[in-house]
Order: sequence, then C-alpha cells, then structure tokens
Amino acid sequence: MSILDLPPMADNATPVILPGLLSGLGITRRQVPSWITDPDTRESIAIGEYEIDDDLAVRDTPTLAQIKKKITGRLCFYVLVYQARIAELEQRISAAEDD
Repeated sequence: MSILDLPPMADNATPVILPGLLSGLGITRRQVPSWITDPDTRESIAIGEYEIDDDLAVRDTPTLAQIKKKITGRLCFYVLVYQARIAELEQRISAAEDD
C-alpha cells in the first residue's frame, strides 16, 4: 500500500501529519526519552541512528517489567535461532559421517 492508495480527506478536514512521519522524513527531530542522559546517545536517537521502542519511549523511565519483557523476548528468539542452527549442523555432520 502506498500513500496514493489512501482515501482522500474531506475538503473541510484539518490535515493531520503524524510525528513519526515528520521525523522519518527529517523535517523534525525525534523525541528522546528523558531517562537517557548521555548527550551523544541522545543526539544519535534524535537524528535517527538509534531506534527506541514506542513502549519505552513514552515513559520517562522504563519499568522493570518492560525491561524484562524485552530481554526475555529477545533471548527466546536467539535461543530458537541457535537451536535451529545446531540442528542443521548436526544433520550436516551426520550426513558427512554416513558418506
């Protein structure tokens, strides 16, 4: 879907431009959470070098539950990837030993 596929706005409607669109186009700077204090990191986020998840960016300080959820989700993903890779390597070793 492109922006051209969107339905037209009513003539009397107030135009709405999403902040994410403006920052993505480089028109405005990205918002940086106040809990990030390192000036270099703040600048990198503001210019778009780093992405901050929305659920972490909207709070002043991430909760412990949010941090645990992010870490757990990423760890589960990496465990699954490594298990699949190990299984693939074991199959290759078995096939090589059979030859």
